[in-house]
Order: sequence, then C-alpha cells, then structure tokens
Amino acid sequence: MFIGEIIKQYRITNHISQRAFAARTSLSPSYINTLEKIYNPKTKKPYSITTDVAKEISNALFIPMEQLLAMLDDTQESNYFEFKVQDDSMSPVLIEEDIVIVKKQSNFENGDIVVFMINEKDIVIRKVKKTENSILFQPLNSDYEPLIFIQDEFKSLPVVLGIVKHLKRDF
Repeated sequence: MFIGEIIKQYRITNHISQRAFAARTSLSPSYINTLEKIYNPKTKKPYSITTDVAKEISNALFIPMEQLLAMLDDTQESNYFEFKVQDDSMSPVLIEEDIVIVKKQSNFENGDIVVFMINEKDIVIRKVKKTENSILFQPLNSDYEPLIFIQDEFKSLPVVLGIVKHLKRDF
C-alpha cells in the first residue's frame, strides 16, 4: 500500500475527515489530501515521506512507526530501513536487539550515528567523526575498539548505508 492509501483506508474505516486526521498531527489537511492522491503529478512517482512525518502519521494511526513502514508497498520508494542492533558496542544508547530506523544516505556529519558495511558483508553501527585524512567510527562502549579508515581506504571501505534517526525499544 501507499502512504496515502493507508491514511485514507484508516479515515474511512474510522469515519474521520482529513481535517480531523490532520489535527492529530502537525500536518496540514491539504498535505494529508496530497498524500492521499498517491502520485506526484510532476514526477509520476508516489509521494514519499520523511521519518518525522512517518512518526506523526503512525501516532495518528495509533500504530508503531515500524508497522507503518512495513505496510508500505515494495514498489513505493522508501528512504528508510530498519536495522537490528547486533551487539552492545553502542551501549548505553543502543543495546543489542534494539531496532533503529535508518535514513538511507551516504553523507554524514560529525557526531552522527551511522550504519555502514565493511567487506561487503559485515554491517556495523557507530558514531562517526571525520577529518581531512581519516574517518573514525567510534563505539560508545569502551570494551570495543574504534575503527579508523585513512583517506586511501575511503573509496573501498566503508560503505555508509545511512544515519540512525529513530529507536524502537520494548521495555
């Protein structure tokens, strides 16, 4: 399903207007109307949403954001993916088995928590710091060593998959 279809189906099932649905968020009724049209008339592609908008819509639907993202049609472009934390290297902020929502992008700023791939198979999550000559991937847990890549290694290692934007944790 497309995001607009999900919203419209919910509204119809629950007998609420676009205005009433929008009132549950900081989004405008006209934006809800636009999403429900499914396709951007200029690009002919389905509308996509940011994690902030997904969070607002999931709250308005009374479902977890991860469930909303899972409902999206595979053909709908998504700029986000879920990643399950595999170890305690980012503890105490992120712990093993946490689910994070990651925005797909290869650029990052110092201090971002990024998900990256090493050796085309190992996916790792770390806080990043870059200089002119190196990139430091720093774990928050002092039991783990930082990973440092010098400028000559930038093109082959690592491949940044995205930046962590949200955390889902069951208590």
